[in-house]
Amino acid sequence: MNAVSIVNQSQTSHALQNKNSVLELVAAAYKAHRVNPEQTPRSHFLRFADRPADRIIALLSRFTNSTGRDYAGVKWVSSFPANLESGRPRAFASIVLNDMQTGYPVAFIAASPINAARTAASAALAADSIYRNRGNGPGSIGLIGAGYIGVSILDYLHHLGLSAPVAVHDNDPVRAAELTHSIGVTQTLGLEQALDSDLVVFATTAQAPFVSRPFRDGQVVLHVSLRDLEPSVLLDAQNIVDDAEHAVREGTSLQLASSEVGHLDFINGTIPELLAGEVSLDDRPVIVSPFGLGILDIAAAVHVLDNTAHPAIVEFF
Repeated sequence: MNAVSIVNQSQTSHALQNKNSVLELVAAAYKAHRVNPEQTPRSHFLRFADRPADRIIALLSRFTNSTGRDYAGVKWVSSFPANLESGRPRAFASIVLNDMQTGYPVAFIAASPINAARTAASAALAADSIYRNRGNGPGSIGLIGAGYIGVSILDYLHHLGLSAPVAVHDNDPVRAAELTHSIGVTQTLGLEQALDSDLVVFATTAQAPFVSRPFRDGQVVLHVSLRDLEPSVLLDAQNIVDDAEHAVREGTSLQLASSEVGHLDFINGTIPELLAGEVSLDDRPVIVSPFGLGILDIAAAVHVLDNTAHPAIVEFF
């Protein structure tokens, strides 16, 4: 019989409590992707004709950690925005890890905390690198989208020392009020106020662009939700992606911009290159659009498996 470890959501969250460890594994995953991008194929989207707002995404990769543990895996993450209306999380994720020696599955992991942690760590690392290169930090932060991912990004920004007064905007003022009350930040109901911040974070469920005003010199934009900005906004800025092959598709603002101009010359570099100090940026606004690479998920899943003391063990086959 082959034993499989089952890691529940509480155990996953516990294994990801050390933010320094998460930041390190995300940086290591980006470094590995830069060397072997073919190990992380493009994600696959399952969409539904009768439910256009909903989707389920499969992200695949292989990752070998610093101790030589070698796994391949897939994250299967659903996004059903209407869940929010009934008080349930919009998204849920699970990961299957396979041992590269046998190909057998060795772990099933509740991965929603991984989804949030790796997304937040990725965005925060990019922002930290930009501000370090500029020798300054944000005087204000605007969060557009009052959800789990947005809060996680704020946590990681704060952990890296990128702290400033925060203005929150959400289309649902009740959600915005609940968030600002729970984390003690400044509430604003105006999108324009949030857009005026030095560091702007988009963590929405938008399916189409709704922001057409350009950003000013010096602003940094973490465009995590990928579909919020009109093409002209990107074309007037410097752009960083995690991987252009992954990010310029599926109706992202990047894809719309690429279709408009017929090239990718408006992309200045990648997050792996940024972290390696190989991207030259000037004072114009910088927009970071991380599509989300499967290698980040698998690296985090390996970390969770290694740091879960007592997972449930099932004789699977």
